[in-house]
Amino acid sequence: MPGLLQYRHNLNNVPTPNSSPPSENSEDMELWLPSRLPTSHREQVCSASLPAYEEKLRTAQCYDALDTLRHVLRIKTRMVQFKNKNLRGQRAGTCSRAVIDRVHE
Repeated sequence: MPGLLQYRHNLNNVPTPNSSPPSENSEDMELWLPSRLPTSHREQVCSASLPAYEEKLRTAQCYDALDTLRHVLRIKTRMVQFKNKNLRGQRAGTCSRAVIDRVHE
């Protein structure tokens, strides 16, 4: 974002309590997206099309999460159907239930 450096510089002039030291790992770095900025500063900091790109990113993340959830539910359904069709007895049922619970987690 073009104006992010100036915006962050202005933020750093205000002391913040309990600020942690920056991390060396890239996965621990803060990601500055337009939604993180107040709407009053958003137009000055980023280009006009950037919030639309962030919305596409968030939508894609939602679809990925839904696909993962559907996949787990399909697997769990198949395992329960297999258990009900093929297993008899308390020991086999308890053992298979533990496996199904681990898949669900």
